[in-house]
Amino acid sequence: MFKFNNPFENKPDEQTGEEGEKVEQQENIIENTAGFKKAVSEGRLQEAEDWLLSAYKNDERYKDKVDWLDHSSRKLFQAYYTNKDWANAKRMVDLGKDEDSKQGRRDKLAEEAGIPFDEI
Repeated sequence: MFKFNNPFENKPDEQTGEEGEKVEQQENIIENTAGFKKAVSEGRLQEAEDWLLSAYKNDERYKDKVDWLDHSSRKLFQAYYTNKDWANAKRMVDLGKDEDSKQGRRDKLAEEAGIPFDEI
């Protein structure tokens, strides 16, 4: 029996999953600082934060780089702060290592939130 292949039928391939739905492309996977910045700009803050913590602890490219951690956590702090997500912004303050930067972020956060930093 001859089987006709319908060119309009959704078929699983590298672009679609088993049911024919689109599979999220690999471009959204964070692999480096550029991917981290993209995730932050797209609002994928939890994903960016998870990657940041993992990279700092486990990835030889970033492991124990305190300046890199401070700079990257500042990016997340700013994103959370802009969203008025005080608890997550506070966590980014606490993540930083540079005490002068941390104090500036503490002050900024407490002022904008309208409550003492320790109560956030």
